[in-house]
Amino acid sequence: MVMDYAPNSDLRKLHPRGTQVQKGKIMSEVARLLQQIEMEYEAAKRGLEGYALVSRHEFITARYDQAGIYQDQLARVIGNKQANDLVCNLYIEVFEGSAYEKHISSSFHQD
Repeated sequence: MVMDYAPNSDLRKLHPRGTQVQKGKIMSEVARLLQQIEMEYEAAKRGLEGYALVSRHEFITARYDQAGIYQDQLARVIGNKQANDLVCNLYIEVFEGSAYEKHISSSFHQD
């Protein structure tokens, strides 16, 4: 089932057709990588909003570079399209979700 979801991934090379792969093992790896990407995006967002000891540009670039490494690992597990879709949605959730929350919060505090 998971192999059908990611037909061209590294999993197919590791586990040829007919080999059983524990779904939980794959899903936990996907969840771990998505959590790592989310943490990198959260750090980048804090770099945009707060004080930084190093150049903000350096810090944010490093966070995006690391998120890219995790995204590459995720793509090897589930395939490029699925990884891109998940990571794009996660990016929107992290960055635009907070902007929406700030907008809503500030609209309640206006006189």
